[in-house]
Amino acid sequence: MPLSDEQALIAAMDAAVPEQVAVVQVSAVSSSAALRLPVLRVAEWGHERGAVVVVDAAHGPGHIPVAEWDGVDIAFGTLHKWFPVPRAVGILWAAPALVDVIRPAEVSLSWDCETLAARFAWPGTFDPTARLCIPDALECRRQWAAMGEITRCEQLAEYASAELSHVGADLTGGTDLLSPRLRAFLLRSVPVDVLRARLLDAGIRAWTGEYGETASLLRLATHVYNDEDDVELVVRQLAPLLRHRPVRR
Repeated sequence: MPLSDEQALIAAMDAAVPEQVAVVQVSAVSSSAALRLPVLRVAEWGHERGAVVVVDAAHGPGHIPVAEWDGVDIAFGTLHKWFPVPRAVGILWAAPALVDVIRPAEVSLSWDCETLAARFAWPGTFDPTARLCIPDALECRRQWAAMGEITRCEQLAEYASAELSHVGADLTGGTDLLSPRLRAFLLRSVPVDVLRARLLDAGIRAWTGEYGETASLLRLATHVYNDEDDVELVVRQLAPLLRHRPVRR
């Protein structure tokens, strides 16, 4: 990283795996690097090598259009990341030819039902609250969109990218690979323990990860409860850590 574009990704995949493969799993939006990966191009690459293509859409529903994945074989994802629902509810889709081979991890009354929906409907003892919240969550998401809140969040992500880049943080990917409301930054020469202590002291909750021995990753999500003050707080905390880096505009 940074990963510049789709061509660089495919070239790296070609170099790493020149032969046939059985399964290709691709994140719709990668977790730590927050990159919106070219799902259909990766699916094409996988199918050329005889693979079943699986899409990990943990950060997909409510964030990016899932309808653009025509041609993949299996897709699964969670809803709680971008919809206002509790954990433990998600989506699962499979091409007709693969429906019969997918079974729940838990053997229960519906384990051998004909359809996926029925097969996964009764996973033993569970709390149905999350599922019952889905209709209201979808309506809430529609209201956010109608009010312009989703667009505002996307603009806030752009603002965060610009401001953090200005103080020396590097985006993890080129423009075409950036996700709408989830951005990650490579902080060179900032050890992850230093980063975490700085954020904790400032009351900032964000995902962080180690990148090599001396660098770290910071991932920010912009949701309806965020505003520019949140971004500016992060910038103020990171600027002293990155002050030895050249300032770029």
